[in-house]
Amino acid sequence: MDVQKEKDRMLASARNLVIRKGLRNFQLNDIVETLGISKKTIYVCFEDKAALVREMVVGNIYSLAQAIDNRGVRSASQEFDYVTGILLDSFMVWRSTSQHDLQSSYPSVFELYSSFTVDVVERFYEHNFQRGILEGEYISEWDVSLLVSHVMLMLENCQLIISRRLINFSGNEIKEYFIQHFLKGIKK
Repeated sequence: MDVQKEKDRMLASARNLVIRKGLRNFQLNDIVETLGISKKTIYVCFEDKAALVREMVVGNIYSLAQAIDNRGVRSASQEFDYVTGILLDSFMVWRSTSQHDLQSSYPSVFELYSSFTVDVVERFYEHNFQRGILEGEYISEWDVSLLVSHVMLMLENCQLIISRRLINFSGNEIKEYFIQHFLKGIKK
């Protein structure tokens, strides 16, 4: 058995199951049934469900970090649009799993996710706002730290709206609304 290949199959299956069922309702037996493998095979690759969930979240974080790092040369507002779109797409994919579920069931994984949010996402927005102001694209009177706090709060609200389906708009409509209205407030 190629352990890495089996592990990748299980992670892909688990990711799809979590998206469909939610983190709270996802069980290792679901992978057994979906892939037609034994539970013992899962334990060859992962110590327990928490280890599998951790690896799923790490994979998601890595993908998001790669997307942020590979944003290319764009104007500040195009960069904001691109990265914010990727983050909101990620929320839509994981909409059945709230941060609360992650925090209550897997606190160490939630800490990892929270660290990523502070270390990568907030730093990106801080850099983006500074750059947009310096390049004359954004209103210079805005306080960058306040803008960062505001966009992070707006992202959390979008995630809540998407995960709980609080309004009758598609995830893409919510994403476009958020990005365009936020940018209208800071662009010259």
